[in-house]
Amino acid sequence: MELAGDTVLHDRALPGTRADVDHLVIGPAGVFVIDSKKWHRRTTIRPSGGKLWVGRTPIDKIVRPVLFEARTVSEVLRRATGRRVEVVTVIA
Repeated sequence: MELAGDTVLHDRALPGTRADVDHLVIGPAGVFVIDSKKWHRRTTIRPSGGKLWVGRTPIDKIVRPVLFEARTVSEVLRRATGRRVEVVTVIA
């Protein structure tokens, strides 16, 4: 799918892992790994004990896998292009 110069790929497997990227956007503004979440509308985001929590889940358990996906995408693109590619992570 292409939107305004961006290529958008959905549900892409990551080579050599069991992980997948929900949405990968590649375009003039950069490369983005977007992780879709479906939280209940009453889910709260709050600080507690020096951590950020989404409902009853510490945010690091949500963010860590997305960072792994972005690093993996960056490495795959670096190998393919021979250039370092910065990948931005988004949790939506």
